[in-house]
Amino acid sequence: MAKAQLSVEMVIIAAVMIGLLLSMFLVNENLRSGWEGQKESLEASPAANQLAIAINKAVAGGNGTSITFANLVGADVTNMSIYDSRSVRAHYIAASYSPAPRVTNNTNVTGAIPINQGIIIRNIDGKITIEAG
Repeated sequence: MAKAQLSVEMVIIAAVMIGLLLSMFLVNENLRSGWEGQKESLEASPAANQLAIAINKAVAGGNGTSITFANLVGADVTNMSIYDSRSVRAHYIAASYSPAPRVTNNTNVTGAIPINQGIIIRNIDGKITIEAG
């Protein structure tokens, strides 16, 4: 009888240890995914800022200003766009984005902005256009 009781105790102890191990894995996975999102955000933020600065330079340069810009972004940035005519958004894999403000809302940009290639930003009569270069 004592032998069976020892076996039940061992099963209970083993189940508790397996439960603790699984909870440790879940916490670790949660922390890892949070870290991945943070890393992607840190890659997207400079990309959005650099493009916003280039657009702002074209605005400050006045009519006829043309800026050639290498829009090179990290592997985690999936898309860049103009949002609400006031900010550049760099979207990244974690289904979020990093915004950067602009000084003008007078743009002629529809759809996604080309990434990982050269682009030309032009100020034509005060309207900013962005095209692949």
